[in-house]
Amino acid sequence: MSFKIFKKSIIPLAVMFLGVSCSKDELPTKLTEEEVKEIVSVNDFEQNMFGFSEKLNGKKHIGRGRSSQDNNRCGLLNVFKIEDGKFKYNFDSGCEFFGRKYEGKLEVEYKPNGWGYTRTLTYENFISDGFKITGTSKYDATLRNKEGHFLVGVDFDLQITLKDGTVVSRKGKIQFEKVEGNNTLKLSDDVFETSGGWESISTDGIKRSIDITKNLKRKSLVECIHTIAGEIVVKKDSKKYLIDFGNGECDSKVKFGDKEISL
Repeated sequence: MSFKIFKKSIIPLAVMFLGVSCSKDELPTKLTEEEVKEIVSVNDFEQNMFGFSEKLNGKKHIGRGRSSQDNNRCGLLNVFKIEDGKFKYNFDSGCEFFGRKYEGKLEVEYKPNGWGYTRTLTYENFISDGFKITGTSKYDATLRNKEGHFLVGVDFDLQITLKDGTVVSRKGKIQFEKVEGNNTLKLSDDVFETSGGWESISTDGIKRSIDITKNLKRKSLVECIHTIAGEIVVKKDSKKYLIDFGNGECDSKVKFGDKEISL
């Protein structure tokens, strides 16, 4: 084989391997639809559980049968008083609260705190809409801040088992503020906005950091069970992804890239 022929044959191979190397380097690690659903559930979950624990408050039942007012059906609950302000609930028979289904065990601890209170929720084999949850969420509530708004700071440290079996450790701090409805008793007047961020790591070692870049907006649970507006940026493997919650319509959808995902 002459040098000229050898040179001609090796150049296409070099180009081919170079092309493979470049395409691999440029290929972003994408978020799966299951990951997106877990990420966008954070604000809804924390607000739901705060409202749910407000309803519990040591009671043995939430609603009797079907309630036209709040659509909550938990029936008779197994409630164990641990000490003053601290209760443990068993939802093994299932419970429904504003369209969400809960199972498992939940410990609720309440402590008054100046102009507000602290409520700590501890999850034990708890299930929310198919996600298995363990860990704690701590809520520091201020009845009225300087603007006269109800304000809740949330500090959570949770392990979430997704429907596909992936386990995600989720830790962070968010804050939701009632920006409308502070001076009325009508739940339908309430509008909340959430700021903050969190980090998560899955069992396969993949890390993600999530920042709320445009406050997440949510109406009263009576009006809509999902976040209706706002944006978050997810950083994964040095790539950034934008998730858009919409323009204020209660359509239970988010936009991710060119996809529209139903919740």
